[in-house]
Amino acid sequence: MITTFGQLKELITQLGEHYAILPIGADEKLLIWEEAGRAFGPYTAEDSVGLYWTDGALANAETCRAFRRSGGWNVGGDRLWVAPEFPFFTKRRSEFNATYTVQRTLDPGETKLTAVTENEIVLESDMEAELYEHRYSAKKLRAARRFTPCENPLRFAAGRDRLMQGVSFSGFCEDIRMEDRSPEAPMALELWELCQVRAGGVFLIPYYGERFDYVDYYAPSAGQVLSLHDGCACIRVRSCAEHKIGARSYQSTGRVGYLLPEGGGQYTLLIRNYWNNPSDRYLKEPSDRPGENGCSLFVYMNDTRGDGFAELETTGETFGENGKDASRLALYHWFFRGSLDALQPILQALLGIRWKEDIL
Repeated sequence: MITTFGQLKELITQLGEHYAILPIGADEKLLIWEEAGRAFGPYTAEDSVGLYWTDGALANAETCRAFRRSGGWNVGGDRLWVAPEFPFFTKRRSEFNATYTVQRTLDPGETKLTAVTENEIVLESDMEAELYEHRYSAKKLRAARRFTPCENPLRFAAGRDRLMQGVSFSGFCEDIRMEDRSPEAPMALELWELCQVRAGGVFLIPYYGERFDYVDYYAPSAGQVLSLHDGCACIRVRSCAEHKIGARSYQSTGRVGYLLPEGGGQYTLLIRNYWNNPSDRYLKEPSDRPGENGCSLFVYMNDTRGDGFAELETTGETFGENGKDASRLALYHWFFRGSLDALQPILQALLGIRWKEDIL
């Protein structure tokens, strides 16, 4: 069950914890949960659910406490991790799934809201992690995430009124800075931002070139969830298997969309605009294929039946070596709501996608 805006606020209050609200449009809001180190939303009303997924453990304070006591960590929303996945998240690379570990000192780490105004929320984190199968034993990091509302990217477009007819907009920028706090243990690092979205939609990845060059991490995607349509890779979040698809940075336009039906003929379209540098190495790779790097964008999904979700992941430029002790990544999230017919011109304008019925 997806938690509503009002229910989430009540839960955090019952836990004795803290949150802040950022208006990001005429009627939409983002909620930042301090202790969880996560953002949720956007929300339009007390009884609304956000595009971002929430775990059923957030139903009430009792189930949330039990979830935490059992070692549960994945409550949903938008979170910050660090790459590479090895050695931070798996104790033995040869046993990836069996030894996968999310250290609470890393996620969420020690988090604190350090600025809260009508137009800005800053969430800072001190993160520390044991390193597995590595020459060094531990790593310390500090991160700051600054959330601010952003303007409609179509505000100067020719025919703006026509493009926005029957469509509402909200948006925010998440400006992230991550710093290496243990330079005595130099290693290549990347900040790794992940947001979990409700299942049932389709990711739209525009790409350059004649063929989509991608990396499969788990179950084969082609013919299952992945199809190609004139320079657009379409990933349907309707699988009963585990998939993860990495998109090569050299083909990336720096934008990706997620289109989700909301019922009653209405849809939510999320477009993420992110910095992409094909000259960077991009560290993330499959557990069984070391050196298969070069992906700056990832889509993950688990079994999406029932309470399943999908995940949109973006990584920043490499730091922690060669004298570079920090990295920064600005992510713009644009939310458009309306009918499919009303959203199609926006898909064309911002993603270069000519709509076809078989995309959905």
